[in-house]
Amino acid sequence: MNLEMIYYFASAEFIPGYSWDELEAVYIDFRKNSSEDRLQFKEELLYLKKLLEENKHAQIEQWLKKEMYSTDLDKIELIQKFIEIMLPIIEKYEYNPKIPYVPFQAFKYMLATYITPKNDIIAFNVWEVQHEGDTYISHLMKDVEYIEEAFKQNDASKIGEILKIANNVGVYVLESQYRDEFIQLLKERVS
Repeated sequence: MNLEMIYYFASAEFIPGYSWDELEAVYIDFRKNSSEDRLQFKEELLYLKKLLEENKHAQIEQWLKKEMYSTDLDKIELIQKFIEIMLPIIEKYEYNPKIPYVPFQAFKYMLATYITPKNDIIAFNVWEVQHEGDTYISHLMKDVEYIEEAFKQNDASKIGEILKIANNVGVYVLESQYRDEFIQLLKERVS
């Protein structure tokens, strides 16, 4: 049984000394990994959950002794608690197709929440956006693509709408020489 993402998470992210209350914050940090890694992590948790439901404790014990002895998740009760806490956290941050896309809602929220205006440049920690989850990120990317296209096409009415939204919260970077750099940063880092 090779559950490498659970081992990675337990040894590199949820290191000894962390409390169960810190799991959500640890998972937010883990979200910096690729979507493939996050999916593999979830699938491994679901696999272990299935083994627990089927009472295959001997198989789990063998894996725990072989792979997890150096982590804080080295007992069945601990792995079970870990799964019970982690799966709802993962689902909270996954993409939810039931939440409809509303144009510029994600962009407005990002401007109001994560950007500190400083004349024509900004202070922005793009990793903080990961706290919002995949649905928000997907909606923000749609907004950013729309903004990029409006400036490429030099569409005055669309640009006016975009600038009005940004200027209402004191963000003027889209009117500066840093506009394209800002848009590119969003596209690269948020996706």
